[in-house]
Amino acid sequence: MTDEESDSRSFWARHRKVIIGTAITSLVAPITVGVISTQLNEGAKKVSEKIGAGPPVQARVVSIGRSSGRQGDDWVFPVGHRVERPLLNGASDAKRMRAAGAVDPVVVMPVLILQGQWKEGVTVTGIQVVPKCGRPLSGTLVYKPPGAGPMKNPRMVFDLDEPQPRARVPKRDGSPGADYFQQTSISLRKDEQTVVVAEMRTREHYCTFDIFVEASTGGETTKTKVETGGNRLAVTAYVDGALTSSSVRGFASYRDLYVFENGAFVQKNPDGYSAGAQ
Repeated sequence: MTDEESDSRSFWARHRKVIIGTAITSLVAPITVGVISTQLNEGAKKVSEKIGAGPPVQARVVSIGRSSGRQGDDWVFPVGHRVERPLLNGASDAKRMRAAGAVDPVVVMPVLILQGQWKEGVTVTGIQVVPKCGRPLSGTLVYKPPGAGPMKNPRMVFDLDEPQPRARVPKRDGSPGADYFQQTSISLRKDEQTVVVAEMRTREHYCTFDIFVEASTGGETTKTKVETGGNRLAVTAYVDGALTSSSVRGFASYRDLYVFENGAFVQKNPDGYSAGAQ
């Protein structure tokens, strides 16, 4: 054997483990990367399915109701807001009055549609209201108390005078009772809808507010802001704290007053007016 052949064999003996190991690694690496890549893609697909569907619950305001038994056709405008007399002829048209800047007194009742968005299903565990409140509005009071009639209890009541208003079950007399979601929950399959009538009340403030839906699915808890569809969510107390239109006595607290008499709204002097006087 020549020296050259001996050196060649010695070289292969010394390096064959490295060469073979490198070859095996080169073969295994693509397989390992492929497995990890597949796992990541599957995970991303699951996440994207959820993300693509948006929040677990879609929530929106579809209309805003009133309590005619407590409000009649009353409205309150802020100080400095000019009220055109032709507007008053449509005081029973709530949408028109709100668009003109009028605010519901005592109560306002957003009607919500909740729709499940995730295929795993979702459980609504709470509805929270975040209000921004100040003194009751004392500009123009448009006053048309209701006739006799029942006052229906809504499904949920929120007292905006509380520090953290939560959904409550109305008692038989209509007052707020126990926490609604301590007694029940709302379960929604994908694309399933339910309607919620939420009554917001105040005896002390003027409040604007946002509504949030709390939901749980697959161990995750989320909070989603309710879409208002351009509706302004607001309510004001009567200045004297009256619970109903018929019990208002503090007319002198308002800058301007329009009272419904003999089929039309008539401007009155707030300082000298008393309910029932002609």
